Amino acid sequence: TGVTLPGGFDYLGSGLELSNLSYLGKIAKENGYKTIAMQGSNRRSYRVDAVSHLAGFDEYYGAEDMPNVETVEAGRAPKTGTYDYNLFHFLHQKLNSEKKPFIAFTFTSTNHSDFHLPSKKFERYPPDLRNYNGSLNTYLYADNAIERFMESVKKEPWFDNTIFIFTADHGTGDALCPIGKALRPNDKPLPSIEHFRIPLVIYAPKIFKPQEIKTLGSQNDIFPSILDLLGFNQPFSAMGNSLFDPSVKNRFVYFYAGDLIGYIGKEGYIKYNFKTVVETNATKQDTQKLQKELFAVDTAEAGLLKKNKWAH
Repeated sequence: TGVTLPGGFDYLGSGLELSNLSYLGKIAKENGYKTIAMQGSNRRSYRVDAVSHLAGFDEYYGAEDMPNVETVEAGRAPKTGTYDYNLFHFLHQKLNSEKKPFIAFTFTSTNHSDFHLPSKKFERYPPDLRNYNGSLNTYLYADNAIERFMESVKKEPWFDNTIFIFTADHGTGDALCPIGKALRPNDKPLPSIEHFRIPLVIYAPKIFKPQEIKTLGSQNDIFPSILDLLGFNQPFSAMGNSLFDPSVKNRFVYFYAGDLIGYIGKEGYIKYNFKTVVETNATKQDTQKLQKELFAVDTAEAGLLKKNKWAH
């Protein structure tokens, strides 16, 4: 939807949908696209099934629908959901069966705790199902599963005109916990704002030339960016802008994290706990400016959602 959840509001699927939001799946369908959503966890996990339907995705699948094609050593069957490669293999087969333009959303799960893996070959670090080592090992597996998927779909006739987008639903915790510090002793602790950073990789080698785009953006900008890339021109509502729109001059990031809201602008960032600014890297004068902008954005979005007056 391209909307940050303000404090005091329920999640999408639990009340936020009562506001007149724009949805990626619905807009895609209006433009003649087939819409497919799936996740590697069980169908009802995080209510992704209900939210996907709400957002306009006609087909939805969970781990129960995906056959096991991954090589799994004895005693290493996943405890919940299915392994990422099973998900990607299922996605590949589904896309092969579609004859018209499609937009597919795929939510992986193996790199979530407990950190079960199908084989010892992915355990570069001492295995542990709950700590930093476990998460590192699952990143190795996730990378490998993505690599196998991409190598296989490169052979398909639809590959050349398909855009692949890789991103995350949240950042990481402190990578330099005691175990992490032991593994990488020369690393310096990262500023906490770095833990809100997520990857965003857009891959379409027949469409785009390789480049690094350093535009300030957030998850709110991904939805408008997809609409821009696909050339969809109908009006929509969002708290973000296309990352490829050069006419946007005052870019910002507005984020929500439990008991915190935050704001990133060209002057720096602030984190606010609804009482005071708890962290900033800006000067005193710029902090006041950032705080004023944060209040303005948060108040405007909350008001629009509460009164259901989004302007399309």
